Amino acid sequence: MNEAELILEAKEDRFLLQKALVKQYHQSLVSIKANYPGSHKNNLLSTYLVIKSFIELRSLIDICFYQIISSYEGIVVLIISKSDSHLLKKMMIDYEEKEEVNRLLDIDVYSNEYEVISRRLLNIKSRSCFICDEDAKQCNRSQKHSYEELQSYFNDLVIKDIFSNKQLLYYKLSIYGLSNELNKPINYGCVGFNHNGAHQDMDYYTFIDSMTSISNDFKYFSNIELSFDHLRAFGIVMEEHMFKATKNINTHQGAIFSLLFLFAGIALSNEFNDITSNIKKLAIPLKADFTSNDIPEHLSFYLKNNIMGARGLALSGYQVIFEEILPYYDKVNELDELMNKIVSIIEDTNIIKRSNLDTYQKIKSMAFKANTKKDIRAIDEYCLSNNISCGGSADIYALSLILILLKKYQKQGEY
Repeated sequence: MNEAELILEAKEDRFLLQKALVKQYHQSLVSIKANYPGSHKNNLLSTYLVIKSFIELRSLIDICFYQIISSYEGIVVLIISKSDSHLLKKMMIDYEEKEEVNRLLDIDVYSNEYEVISRRLLNIKSRSCFICDEDAKQCNRSQKHSYEELQSYFNDLVIKDIFSNKQLLYYKLSIYGLSNELNKPINYGCVGFNHNGAHQDMDYYTFIDSMTSISNDFKYFSNIELSFDHLRAFGIVMEEHMFKATKNINTHQGAIFSLLFLFAGIALSNEFNDITSNIKKLAIPLKADFTSNDIPEHLSFYLKNNIMGARGLALSGYQVIFEEILPYYDKVNELDELMNKIVSIIEDTNIIKRSNLDTYQKIKSMAFKANTKKDIRAIDEYCLSNNISCGGSADIYALSLILILLKKYQKQGEY
């Protein structure tokens, strides 16, 4: 099937699921997805937009159950709520009109009888077109605007939303990185929207709870002093909030560590190329973790095997991302190959924790030798069958996506 047929099939599957959920719960249903024009609907910007919107709407909607789907339609969030469907629809219209970027969302509401609650039913004006503000349905029927024009408008508006408010920049960048890490095309044993990977103790629900906590904490990142001690103190609080949200499951401890250094490096930099050197300066106190008299056993083991792990990456200013990973992505422009590249070169101590040094070296070797998508899938299957999760690589994947975005859309002298 071509992509248009696959999108249509995904849409039909979703309609059947929605109907089944309403029948099961006999409550109102809310469907949230991005109104991305044309093909390639499951992309980085639409994933960010939908997950950010869901995080914001979680505190407004009385949720009984929700399910997130990743398909050719993109990310879709389905919510079952006890709230009256008419009130929900008015609430969703208010949210769609609250900010310009929210106009890019397609939020549908169904009654407990699976009746769609339309604007017309509520005597509310029909949605207007993204570009010309005329009736959206008429523009769509007449094909007044090309897919290229609409896609360009969509992308520009989402980018504007991410970068326009400095106070909320790190909140939005964290959602961008972590939501797209959860939506990787190949999981390498990590949790994803469609698979729990090698994990029995967590799923995407755990990750969404954790992501909500982390992103909300990053709303206050701009207020802290950018020193190692203040970053560590802020990180400890973030970890406490994460563990509370996940009921003591460690979903993002490594990601919090990495994101704090990355965002501090960004905040201290006037130009993109300054970020790595500023991170190096901030991370210098980490050297003490390797030289103290009471060095933990696991760090001692890593040092004996010349493995520096997450601390080493921070001490280097994440140099490998800037010098190897970003240029590689510029060349291949494929997300599954990006993740494979990261696995092949990153010292992912999470693999060692879940297996041993030999398995760690084998996975790195497999990733280094992988030349085809079949090879990449074979590594993913190996991780699953051996209960391995490349969690450290997943953290660097999230950082890399943020830096790719920043590099592409940076403005001279400011972010």
